[in-house]
Amino acid sequence: TSFHLLPWSNATPRNSFAAHFDLVASRLRRVAPILREHDIRLALEFLGPYGNRRVHGRPELGGHDFIHTIEGIRCLAAAAGASSHVGLKLDVHHWHCTGGMLEELICLEPHEVALVELNDSTASVTRRAQPEFDRDVPGLNGVSDAAGLLAVLMRIGVRCPVHVESFTRRFAAVDTDAAIAEQKAAMDRCFDAAAARVLPADLVGTQPHVNDPHEPTGWAEKMATELAEYRLRHGLKASASA
Repeated sequence: TSFHLLPWSNATPRNSFAAHFDLVASRLRRVAPILREHDIRLALEFLGPYGNRRVHGRPELGGHDFIHTIEGIRCLAAAAGASSHVGLKLDVHHWHCTGGMLEELICLEPHEVALVELNDSTASVTRRAQPEFDRDVPGLNGVSDAAGLLAVLMRIGVRCPVHVESFTRRFAAVDTDAAIAEQKAAMDRCFDAAAARVLPADLVGTQPHVNDPHEPTGWAEKMATELAEYRLRHGLKASASA
């Protein structure tokens, strides 16, 4: 089962981020034993468009910002002790609105993604100005990287339901069967593109990461020696890597 979290708090009482986080986590903590007992996966969806938070989540307007990212959902599930049965309802549009980084997907564990919704964001506005209810079939506008998202999820071994969620009024004037056929074809093309996508080595590779490419020769050894001397002077145990 699934539901979304509003990315602001302006109900009564109007809770700050921390207070509202504690409130939602406590409610989720009460649900967690039921999820585990019946082996139910709960998919939580964050809402990405900034405009929602700009008009509802600013303190000077009587509200407070709240969870609107992948990491926010992960932290909420962990705080509630429910990570085993609470995962992401990952909507491509909302992911795009909050940055759309493949880097944040590649480090997920497979069980953390419970449901995926494919679509494409609006091409006529900036990422910051994206509306909530205007998105089309995946790949149509070339804005949101739905194929890239799928490619990464395939690589890390995610197995979950995937469907198209488009909000576009143009389908109101289209025959139902034709609308379904278009969305099915778009989803097929998205999966084909994902299967063909070659993910870059700096995203998935195992090459060493160099934090300071201009580090002088012998600097690491010098720092290790100074650290060992410091520990010896202050009677501290040697580090595990020493």
